[in-house]
Amino acid sequence: MRNLLFSLIFLVSSGLLLAPALAQEPSEPTQAQRELNDQGIEAIVAEEYMRAVRLFEASLDLGELNITFVNMARAYQRAGMCEEADQYYGRALEAPPVISPTPEQIAEVIETYRQEMRETCPGFLEPICDPAELSLFINDEGPEDCAQGRFKLPPGEYTVRGEYEGESTEAEVEIEALRTTQLQIGLEITDVGAPEGEGIAPLDPPPAAASPMEPWMWFAASGVAIVGGLAIDTLPATARNQELDAMDFVPLAFYGAGIGLAVYGITQIMD
Repeated sequence: MRNLLFSLIFLVSSGLLLAPALAQEPSEPTQAQRELNDQGIEAIVAEEYMRAVRLFEASLDLGELNITFVNMARAYQRAGMCEEADQYYGRALEAPPVISPTPEQIAEVIETYRQEMRETCPGFLEPICDPAELSLFINDEGPEDCAQGRFKLPPGEYTVRGEYEGESTEAEVEIEALRTTQLQIGLEITDVGAPEGEGIAPLDPPPAAASPMEPWMWFAASGVAIVGGLAIDTLPATARNQELDAMDFVPLAFYGAGIGLAVYGITQIMD
């Protein structure tokens, strides 16, 4: 039966970078662990990646070993599940080592696999849109809803265009494998979702209009004017001097005002 070293060499390509070994005492895998790992390798070759994962999980249930974590990460990587693969590569660097391959060789293999992922695995774009209703076009493909949250993209440079109600804005962003890149993109639209204290200042409230006089008030004013005219008209100085002077015209003015107020009151009732 092939040993674990040959199984690992079968999967790894050339090109190594030395990493420090963990200060743990190496151990030999059990026969059951060897068999499960060999079966997992065969499943990877057959492109049955999830079956391989289950076999490696069964091996780990018997005891954690760095080489088993590497093989499980490789199965996830071949399945296109790069985030899971990177997680298990990290765990392999901390797990108890086997005697062969050495921890240094394991670290070199992991670096090689991670370099592959940096070239092939997608990254994530996390836009922060203002307003939130922006429609996004990524390299002219879209529109996409900004509220989607994250977009999985191959590594590279992208032009992101945001559109809202006939206005648009653009931004450049570079996506790296296995990383989430935030991008703030927005329009200067101050009357959409503007927080308190920002945007267009509210207009001062218009002054309150004077309350219109009730019709009975016009009649009351009319009565006061007519009574005033009568009072002046009956004054001794006006009524008995037998002369036409200015005082004789004052009551007429009061009568006219009273009649006018009464007529206006009637028109208010009729409106």
